[in-house]
Order: sequence, then C-alpha cells, then structure tokens
Amino acid sequence: MRRLALALFACIYLLVAANAAAAKDTWTSVRSQNFHLVGNASEKEIRQVATRLEQFRDVFTRLIPNANFKSPVPTTVVVFKSDSSYKPFKPVVNGKPLEVAGYFQSGEDVNYITLTTERGRENPYGTIYHEYTHLLVNNTLGKGAVPPWFNEGLAEYYSAFEMSEDRKVYLGNLIESHLHFLRQQKLIPLRQLFDVDYRSLERNKHETRSLFYAESWALVHYLILGNEGKRLPQLGKFIDLLGKNTPTEKAFNDAFQTDILSMEKELKDYIQRHTFRAQVATFKNKLEFDSGMQSAPLTEAEAEGYLGDLLAHIGRPADAAARLERALQLDPKLSMAHASLGALLTRQKRFVEAKTHLREAVASGTRSYLAHYYYAYALSREGMDEAGRANGYDDAVAREMREHLLKAIELRPDFPESYHLLAFAALIMNDNLDEGVKMIGRARALAPGNEHYAIILAQIYMRQEKFDAARKTIEPLARDASDPQLRSIAKSILDAVQTMQEQAAR
Repeated sequence: MRRLALALFACIYLLVAANAAAAKDTWTSVRSQNFHLVGNASEKEIRQVATRLEQFRDVFTRLIPNANFKSPVPTTVVVFKSDSSYKPFKPVVNGKPLEVAGYFQSGEDVNYITLTTERGRENPYGTIYHEYTHLLVNNTLGKGAVPPWFNEGLAEYYSAFEMSEDRKVYLGNLIESHLHFLRQQKLIPLRQLFDVDYRSLERNKHETRSLFYAESWALVHYLILGNEGKRLPQLGKFIDLLGKNTPTEKAFNDAFQTDILSMEKELKDYIQRHTFRAQVATFKNKLEFDSGMQSAPLTEAEAEGYLGDLLAHIGRPADAAARLERALQLDPKLSMAHASLGALLTRQKRFVEAKTHLREAVASGTRSYLAHYYYAYALSREGMDEAGRANGYDDAVAREMREHLLKAIELRPDFPESYHLLAFAALIMNDNLDEGVKMIGRARALAPGNEHYAIILAQIYMRQEKFDAARKTIEPLARDASDPQLRSIAKSILDAVQTMQEQAAR
C-alpha cells in the first residue's frame, strides 16, 4: 500500500511539473525597422503585427512627404497570445482593468503599444493608429501648434486605416458610430469647435467630448475628401496660418475663401448624406517588411523584465517592482531589469537603492543607452529639493553625469533626452553655457514638437544675457503651449526676461 501511495504521489508530481512547464510561455523578440516587438504569441503572429504597424507608418509618412516623422524615442510593442494573458497588463481604473483589446502608452524614454492577437469583438488597431498618429504629429509639429479639433479629427481619420494585398490602402473609411451620433445631435458651432483647447477638452463631460471627436472627424474627413478634394490645399493653409498666431476667423476666411457659417452649412449637408467615400491608393510595389525583421527567443527573465517595464510606464509601480525583482531572481546580471528598476526607484525618490541597481546596469558593459541615461538622470534628481529645484551639483557628480550622458549619446545619437539633460546640467552649474545651447539645439532638432526644450534654451539665453534670443524662444510657448502649467512657466520666464533686460539697460 505504501509503495502504491508513493507511486501515485510520484505520478501526480510529474503531472503537476509537466503542467507547470507547459504553462510557461515561449517569448520571442522581433525587431523591425521602426519597432521592437516582444510577445508570447507565435513568431508568425508577432511578425504580422510588425508588418501592419510598419505599413501604417509608411503610408502615413508617404502621404505627408515634407514632414520628418522619425520618433525621438523607441517604441516597444508587447503582443499577447490571448486576452487572459493580456489582462494582468491592462491599465487599471478604480481597481479594475480596462476592457481594451489594445492601447498606446507614450513616454519620454520609450513608447509602449500593447495588444492581443486573440480575435474578439474589438479591433485593437483603431486605438493604436489613433494614438500613433498623435505621436507622429505632436513630435513633428508640436502639440501647441496643432489645434485640438484638427489633431483629434486627423487621428480619427487615420484610425480607420485598412490595407489589402500589402499594396491597396483605404483611408477615411466610414466610422459608423460617429456618423450615427452626429445625426442624432446638434452640432457644435464651428467657432466654438475651433476655440476648444486641450485643457477644456480634457475637462469636458463624456458626451460633449464624444461629440467633439465625432464632429472633428467629420470636418477633417470633409476637408480632405469632400467636395472632390478641393478643400485639402486650403486646409493646409489654414493650419499654417493658425501656427503663425493668425486669429481663427481671419485664418479661416483667408484659407477657405468663405465664412465660418457657410462652412457649417457645408459640413451639415455632408453629414446628412448617405455616403462617406474612402480614399483609396494602390502602390506599385507591395509594402513588405518581413524580410528585414530579426527575431530571437527571450529568456523568462527577459520576458519578466519587459513586462515589469511596461507596468512601470502605465503607472503600476508595485506590480512593476514585483516583476522586475522576479527577473533579477532569475538572472541577477540582467542589465535591462536593473536599469528599469533603478528608473522606477528614482521616480519614487529612493535614490540609494536606485543608484545601486543603475550601477549594476552600467557596470555590465551594457550597450543600452537607457541604462546610462537613467543613471545620469538619477544623479540629477538626487540633488533637487522637494519643489524639484536644483541649485548646483558637486563637481564629481557633474562629471559623472556628463560621462554617462556622453556614453548614452555614443550608443544612441538620436535620443534627445540625453542632450536635454546635458543642457540642464550646464544651466544648473552655470558652466559650459555655449555647449548647453548646442545640446538643447540638438534635442530640439531631434524632437521639434517637444515644448519643454524651449524652457531650458530660454533660461540659458537669460544667463548669457541674450535677452532678445530668450524672448524669441519663449514667446511662442507663452502664447500657444498645450499644457497650461507649461504656458504659465513660459509666461513667468518671459516676465523675467523683460525685468532683467530693463535692469541691464539702467
């Protein structure tokens, strides 16, 4: 009997062990031209996701050829094989995960796209295309230079992107929910639509915001495809005039050669029609990207590291720390996990622990520019007071920051935040200011839409007593910044420039 019991126990143990082994997912890394994908879906499915994203990006940039749409930070795509494996990594609101099939999370160091390949009722790509359009537009033009109605309308227009046979593109497909909603509602007057800023948009009630999105989509759709496309060149002129701070009504009249009330009537007529035609383009050659992709298996530790970093970027620090610590239990030398955990601890102002992990990350001889950047960033933040102000750094700390930032630039010359932090250090130390101007200029060239960089440049010019240059730099931000807090800071700097210039003239 005892032998039988032992035999049964052994069988049960083997079954449990086998199930545990089977439960471990196979994780794969796929690198395409503009995206890094990781996932527990099959390699074939991950490559298919990469192809769809590359096709969207390629079409978007071809249709707006004069703009530079290179993203200043990398985009990592996490591809889950099922909704059940995806659920622990969805954004949480009021303690419950959002029921989404995909989402886009932007960041200063890395952007994340997540989705599941399990087919459900919701198409994950609509949201992803919408948010990726925002990323490309805001990085290139600057959020403050693009009015919300156009930004949201264009993002919705591109959210319906479809492609067939790898060469036939459909843009501006009908979004039936928007059209149905608009036909049931009284439209927002166009003057009011144009006056909505980003702050008021965020504060609007859900139904008002839904109407804003739907009407903005319909207006952009009409201006691009309606009236046989005759309004499209005028739309470009209108956006250009708004960017030059031309009053809305004058910009509208000059660009469209009509008044706002007449355009309202055109839009209402367009919405009440039964057909919203799509824009169809067929490329001579197929948009194929698979042959240029590189794939490799990921260890369990690496998979945990990516998942932990994802959780850190969607604002779930406790869950992120648990994943990253698990990764380091599996592989104590895993540089990416040390770097991500160090960055997380830095945000929590736990600088001693953060630097321990970041030293481990950079001591491994890592080729990760982010590890070196995170270390320099931790050093820069450790010297700040509770209000986020720094009065200076010890020479040794300043040298160490500079050393790691230069290494980060060597490893990734097109990452703008490294140049930004170098310029910030020059400003705080009141040293190497000419180099600071050069560094922040490089950051602005890489990410022209980043409004924060003008703040540093204007302050350096003030230190150099180049008041006209400071004013020219900060005035657009004080007038047009999309973030009210940033606009307030810019106005304060503008006032300080005026005061300092008056004092210098006495």
